[in-house]
Amino acid sequence: MGNIKQAIDDINQGLSFSPQRAKSYKNRAIIFLSTNDLIGASKDCERALVLNPQDADVYRLRGSIYFNQRELTKALSDFNQAIQLNPEDAESYNNRGLVNTMLGNISQALLDFEQTIELEPKHNQAYKNRGNVYLQSGNNQSALEDYNQTITLNAEDAEAYLYRGNVRLLLKKFQDALEDFNRTLELEPDNTEAYNNRGVVYLNQGHYQQALIEFERALSLNSNFSEAYHNKGKIKVLQGLPKEALIDLEQATKLDPTNIEIYKDILQLRLSMGDSDEAIKTLLQLLKTNSNFLSKNSKEKKILKTFSTQPSKF
Repeated sequence: MGNIKQAIDDINQGLSFSPQRAKSYKNRAIIFLSTNDLIGASKDCERALVLNPQDADVYRLRGSIYFNQRELTKALSDFNQAIQLNPEDAESYNNRGLVNTMLGNISQALLDFEQTIELEPKHNQAYKNRGNVYLQSGNNQSALEDYNQTITLNAEDAEAYLYRGNVRLLLKKFQDALEDFNRTLELEPDNTEAYNNRGVVYLNQGHYQQALIEFERALSLNSNFSEAYHNKGKIKVLQGLPKEALIDLEQATKLDPTNIEIYKDILQLRLSMGDSDEAIKTLLQLLKTNSNFLSKNSKEKKILKTFSTQPSKF
């Protein structure tokens, strides 16, 4: 922290002698961004661009600020301008790819990451980012290849192991997935998602008690992790503990009230317990969350019709 303060003091002193030096404002903006002072960074970018409106680096820098503020349209505009001024800047393509990913422009995002890699073949983040897009698109094999390349370029990237483990989990390569989650936790011992996902591996392998331990570890790090509660509930159902399962599943809905899958699990559990009154309440909650649910789920539609023909208990 002392070095950062000294660097800012040095730049301030330089600006007191040369207030028209655009590069000083740019350098100070970089420091402000590194300390998450987005307002200070933004102001310095504005000053730098007034003095030098052709500086592609400043547009890329301001685009990163807008991205962190989730002003995606402005971020996209700045990355476009940075690329126009400097078409060989790999980082601007990578950053634009992230914006396009968040905006749902998947094909454009892929083109951006591909251009990043063409300009900088060892850009491990671009491989990882492209892998994420492939994973979102359901192209698991391409995602796996990109995560492999990410790890080849940087064997200490905990996130890459986590993502690769997720793909392997989807591909039902449970032992390989387990190894990736183990490696993630070696690099990041407090990674809640890795604990949760390792629990999912154990769940699929039938090691219920070990899975519960993993979900509890995840919750000890993040008590608001709805997915871990959901997974705990699934195991309690498999262990024949419906009341305990309901506690976990209902806690999951409190934390993630729009997750349809949790409501579906509660609905099925209440039906199996013969609790039709509570089951229909759950189904009505589901309909509030997704009004099109019944049109897509014929089984639940039949359940609702059955309830509607039963005499009221009140």
